Amino acid sequence: MDDEGCVALYFLEPGESPLPGKVTYDREYTPFRNILPEEFDWDTLLDTRLVFLTGITAALTPETARVVRYFADAARDRGVDVALDVNFRSLLWDGEQARAVLKPIARGASILFCSRTDAGVVFGIPGQGVDVCRALREEIGAPTVVSTDGRAGTYLSTAAGGESVYEIKSVPVIDRPGAGDSFVAGTLHGWLDGDVGRGIEMGTKVAQLALTHHGDLTHVRPGDLLALQGSDIVR
Repeated sequence: MDDEGCVALYFLEPGESPLPGKVTYDREYTPFRNILPEEFDWDTLLDTRLVFLTGITAALTPETARVVRYFADAARDRGVDVALDVNFRSLLWDGEQARAVLKPIARGASILFCSRTDAGVVFGIPGQGVDVCRALREEIGAPTVVSTDGRAGTYLSTAAGGESVYEIKSVPVIDRPGAGDSFVAGTLHGWLDGDVGRGIEMGTKVAQLALTHHGDLTHVRPGDLLALQGSDIVR
């Protein structure tokens, strides 16, 4: 990467319901925008069970999109599973641009995360509820698809087990950023252990924790999630 350049920033204006939050990006002169595949140690990065990729990285520039595609292809060539979170951001690209880059990656993913709204914008799949999750799996071909739908719930569609619906329990919201990433982390924890349903339950709890504190990083161990099962004092 270039030796010169600035650090990427984004500015968040929190929004109180019913108003949404607003994000302003400052990424124009960051070295990361110009990364190339040959600048990475792929032998080290691919010495793993799972590669996690996000649409936000691919959205920044054609160069970052190329690296994400290269990473996905290299992982599959080595038998490493790929997880893709579509994570569409309308301030970074439009649905057609996202579809052109992400659909080939999604087709080779072992597990795909895509919200109901992103399914419509990026992949042209309309509808409601678990039907969207099923249609997304059938269209893309990923064996496992997890689709979030805000307070309406989370949907799971697998080639082997059909569809499941997971309810969402509302919690007081202190700070929204990081909840989606927390959900994905918990879900992948369960998926890697062979139980994606349990992973979704864990991810939901971690996301709830993420909403209850300031900052976008949530550090938690599986045992800590027991605290969400009741409201009594932990003694």
